[in-house]
Amino acid sequence: FHLGNVRAGEDTDCESESFVRVAEILRESPVPVVVLPGNKDWSDCPNPDVAFESWMDHLNRFEEQFEGYGIPTDTEEAEDTDQPPLPVVERHLARDENFAILLEDILIIGIHLVDHSDGPYPREWSLRHQDDVQWVEEQLSRHRKETNSDKNDQRDDDHHNDDTTERNSRVPMSEPAYRAVVLLGHAPATDSAKMGNFFGPIKHDLAMQDIPVLYLHAHVGISDGDGESLVEYMPYPNEVPKMKAAEIPVGGGEMGILKVMVGTTDEPFEFE
Repeated sequence: FHLGNVRAGEDTDCESESFVRVAEILRESPVPVVVLPGNKDWSDCPNPDVAFESWMDHLNRFEEQFEGYGIPTDTEEAEDTDQPPLPVVERHLARDENFAILLEDILIIGIHLVDHSDGPYPREWSLRHQDDVQWVEEQLSRHRKETNSDKNDQRDDDHHNDDTTERNSRVPMSEPAYRAVVLLGHAPATDSAKMGNFFGPIKHDLAMQDIPVLYLHAHVGISDGDGESLVEYMPYPNEVPKMKAAEIPVGGGEMGILKVMVGTTDEPFEFE
């Protein structure tokens, strides 16, 4: 997974050719790559709309460019490919750059969450975060063993839900098909005015699940890290005690590609 900022953003004209060059490099990966946008990929650019369109053209659904994508794992065709078949990558109907993968019993959710200080369009920012919340809640709900009681509770929540912080979760409380959740985004987990309208609802949903959660995001200079090493922290220790966040090192550093392992203990996330 690439968590965004494939180039310098404000230091370039954000021309389409730069995305072409990045795509050529990523295509050399020995394993499939799924890409998320960062603020320097589009919102920091002189023309954000054009930059984002270029990003979508060249880097969205990038995993589909690798051999083995879309081949069922239990077929002879899968055995003949040089690379192992990819798990199913679900895409968000409202925002195609958002994705989700149920990898055995680990739910991986990627969201378009950037960290530009102001954002090019406040309304776009707000609507995108609403879509991101909907996508995460949809995935938490979909991969579960739903009961009739859950369905009744869901209808009650839809009728009585409002915009207050103490909202009812839209996620059924039946047993999930996953034992841990990994969220992927570009921006850090904070309660700032910009990030709060995403993490406010989501941290409530995650707390109700009572399972381990890891949020991985790019190095954006928010933490005390120098960008050369992994920085782990608890973004909401009181509200979501089982949620850990990690700011990954700057790409191209000595650490190289970060490997995340998910064990079966109460603190299952390990990094290598």
